[in-house]
Amino acid sequence: MNEKEIAVPNLLEESGVEKMILVICDKQVLLDCDLATLYGVETRAINQAVKRNMERFPERNCFQLTELEFSNWKSQIVMSNSEKMGLRKMPFAFTEQGVAMLSAVLRTKTAIKVSLAIMDAFVQLRHIKSIFFIKNNYQLHINNIFDIMNSGVHIKGVK
Repeated sequence: MNEKEIAVPNLLEESGVEKMILVICDKQVLLDCDLATLYGVETRAINQAVKRNMERFPERNCFQLTELEFSNWKSQIVMSNSEKMGLRKMPFAFTEQGVAMLSAVLRTKTAIKVSLAIMDAFVQLRHIKSIFFIKNNYQLHINNIFDIMNSGVHIKGVK
């Protein structure tokens, strides 16, 4: 490895970035606190970068959770009993495009490398989702075929 090359630790593998990706408002997102962990920065640094560059983060790519969304997210995970889990503000949620824009705004080699690995995780999840969709679709067709066969219906040309 080149001296100037930054080694991104196997943090993405060790942390299970795929497990950090949540579905909120029917979008796959990463929360600012998880991105901060992956980038090795404080959450407030990410939030400041977003606030300084709001034009780069339209709501379709980055949004702040509402109280209801936060409550729904909190109910899906086992966390501390504190009302807001020590958070002073509602977290920001970043879509895949929001993560890409965030790496451009943060402008560090680490941010770029980590963002590329995060992009790969989003792609893997989409791939897995499509495989499950295809599998379920085929299973539905197979079940229909067996239902027809078991119903005693005779299909013309099939013995």
